[in-house]
Amino acid sequence: MGEKLKGVYVKYRIGVNLGLIWLVLIIAVVGHSSYTTHKVEIVNDGIMYQAGNNQISIPVGIEIQGKYFTTFGGKPKRFEGQIIVDDDVFPYTIHFHSNMGVLLTTYGSTYGDLHVSDEFDSFTITISKLREDARSKGWSSSDGWIISAPAVNRKEAVTLSNKLLSKYYRNIEIE
Repeated sequence: MGEKLKGVYVKYRIGVNLGLIWLVLIIAVVGHSSYTTHKVEIVNDGIMYQAGNNQISIPVGIEIQGKYFTTFGGKPKRFEGQIIVDDDVFPYTIHFHSNMGVLLTTYGSTYGDLHVSDEFDSFTITISKLREDARSKGWSSSDGWIISAPAVNRKEAVTLSNKLLSKYYRNIEIE
């Protein structure tokens, strides 16, 4: 191999090696960011209310204990821990899509959907109830039950619910 070809070959190898080093660094940074863990210990007062019924507003105590993992963009990706509503304790692993995750009871049935803020400091739970056909559970924006926290009254709870639900549902407004 001639001297000129050896020089080109060496420069080529250095370039490839530097490219590989950059690629490994980028993958490491993205991988680390994808699984950033945040400890959660939230104790809040919330309000449970029925959509479309201004007469019902029930104060509830909410605790969330565990950890959540965020995506590269900082959005909630997964939660592992427990959610306590008054005295009911629900252990969960929740996977989020558009800041919404399904809450399953320990028996595998659906309790409802959890909608969270990007910072995981405010949330709304849409509680699933047995439908009229008695074959499935679901939630309705016209008369479904909702828990929102932090909130001290129905007006705050409804405002928070509308904000968080709009990330997942289009053209929805709770009254």
